[in-house]
Amino acid sequence: MKKAAVMISDGRMKVIVRELTEAGFEVLACTQTADLEEMEGRAQEWDALILPIRGINQEGNACIPGIAFPMEKTLVGLRPKAQIITGLQTDYLKHLQREVKCYFEDEQVRRKNVRLTAEGILYLLLKETTKSIFEQSIDLVGYGYVGQAAHELLEKLGIEHRIVDQFEKTMDDGAQVLSLENWKKTAPAEVIINSVPALVADEETTAKWPETTFFIDIASGAVGADSKTKEKIHYLAAPPLPGLVAEESAGKILADYILRQFG
Repeated sequence: MKKAAVMISDGRMKVIVRELTEAGFEVLACTQTADLEEMEGRAQEWDALILPIRGINQEGNACIPGIAFPMEKTLVGLRPKAQIITGLQTDYLKHLQREVKCYFEDEQVRRKNVRLTAEGILYLLLKETTKSIFEQSIDLVGYGYVGQAAHELLEKLGIEHRIVDQFEKTMDDGAQVLSLENWKKTAPAEVIINSVPALVADEETTAKWPETTFFIDIASGAVGADSKTKEKIHYLAAPPLPGLVAEESAGKILADYILRQFG
């Protein structure tokens, strides 16, 4: 019987525990300090160590609600063939002398997960604004996995929006893409949805933006706007959206990835 320790950082991890258990794993669900200490003490037993989505921080701690637990002893105690799986490849994990697998580097996970992210964007538009989504102007900044999924959903719903990316082009569906450089010279939409993991809303760009501009930052690290811009406008660093709006579906996607590592 395979054995796994799962650190419960959110509802998705609870789904992982259930799915692994149903697949025949012996699972230790870590929700409190005593569980984490058991995880550490049994480190040599684990076939899989499932870290929180955000991995291990620079101080060497893995964080679940209310607890930051030092991971060094657990990692040292793992068998060489034990799988370490997380969502975010932090600097700490990158410097480990062993392989660490990341859900979101997997093409299948990415394509399924971004659809849930797009649902989360729609949820925030409904929750955080006072106008109908059909009456607002929207800019989608970034046209990677997330930008494409958001565009497809907004198109299906008939919601007007602009697409902004590095270069101008015409999409297969006829949609026009505005370059980031030229976008910065235009008046912003009422709502800006940023998926670019870089500064796109700097002080010079946003000098004439209305204070009512709503900037939803869904990029990793929430680095889309500088500190002055964040204070000036309605800025929201979005939480992990799949876990917010569809933790059951999101958890199953991650559990499927784990099980594939043992297939």
